[in-house]
Amino acid sequence: MKWIKLIVRLTLGAFFIFSSYGKIDAMGAFEVYIFRSTFLSFDTASIVARLVVSTELIIGVGLIFKWVYQTIWRISMLFILVLTGFLVMQVVLGDGENCFCLGELIEMSPTESFFKNVVLIGLLLLVRTDR
Repeated sequence: MKWIKLIVRLTLGAFFIFSSYGKIDAMGAFEVYIFRSTFLSFDTASIVARLVVSTELIIGVGLIFKWVYQTIWRISMLFILVLTGFLVMQVVLGDGENCFCLGELIEMSPTESFFKNVVLIGLLLLVRTDR
């Protein structure tokens, strides 16, 4: 079980880094998506986009290197739950376009990304006590 948790933790870390890279690569489109999907001004949406990317990068590195692991794990779970709530809102509102959850590298609808997040939550729960 120890090896499985190690592989899952490293895969999760790499996934968060990949996701942040995808958003950096399509930063302009990601900013516009946040702006159009929320009540935020464009300047605030731009700041939020950069905070999302930074948070994903920190989570990815933290999971891989077990840097303040329990804190990183809690932040990652909270982060995924908040983004999942946002995706639920998008699904309820009928948004079917790319949610930029992986930038433009892999286009996903909010519904597809919701299921991706459910898997991520399950994997995070699996490695919760990885020591």
